Amino acid sequence: FTQTRNLVVLEDGASLQIAEDFRNASNITVQYNHVSEMFVGKNAQLGVVKLQLETKLVKGVHTLEAQIERDGTFNVSTVTFEAAVIRNNITARLLGENAHADLSGLYFGKETAHIDSHILVDHIAPNCTSNQLYKGVLNDESTGVFNGKIFVKPDAQKTNAFQSSKALLLSSEASINSKPQLEIFADDVKCSHGAAIGQLDESAMFYLQARGIPKELAKQLLTYAFVHEVVEHINTKPLRQFLCDKLKEELKLNW
Repeated sequence: FTQTRNLVVLEDGASLQIAEDFRNASNITVQYNHVSEMFVGKNAQLGVVKLQLETKLVKGVHTLEAQIERDGTFNVSTVTFEAAVIRNNITARLLGENAHADLSGLYFGKETAHIDSHILVDHIAPNCTSNQLYKGVLNDESTGVFNGKIFVKPDAQKTNAFQSSKALLLSSEASINSKPQLEIFADDVKCSHGAAIGQLDESAMFYLQARGIPKELAKQLLTYAFVHEVVEHINTKPLRQFLCDKLKEELKLNW
């Protein structure tokens, strides 16, 4: 069992990209509790990519707390492949005017994995924007949770906040519990949230098969297209290419 902590303080006007890569290189059960505290100064830009490429022997809790000052930008992408239990707690607090937060996530569950995402975006200052995009693919008997919340304080007028959670179930035994939330205490805002859970589109499968694409390949292509939107949120090109290759490996997509 390990406990680790990151403290990131970004001064005014600074820019930083961080990649965190979590893996279990052993053959024993591992548990860990990882905390990151991040402070984004005025007109600063912070990008974070969290790669959770554990084995099924891992149980981990990730907690990330970010505070964004005026004109600051905070982007975080969380990618989870396989694990026994993973929970991601992510909170972004928009403290200064014109601050922006972009939170995205991609997760793959198989066998009996459980992947849990709890997201909170707290709009405290006016004229701020935020976006949440989470997509998951669950197979076998895996389970997932998405609990995303947008909180708009009374002084946070002119807020633009959006949230989307979509999950693809590849087996009848896989399941997900999704809970999008909005709590708005200001009257001049634009906010939306939505959640969708389903299986591969039968008409799209038929379309591809009618053009000579085998059923299994059609399934792989549609799943890849479904999740690739999240990968596009990652600005760093080498990381984006690494994840594209990882997705193809996970889906056994050889092209």
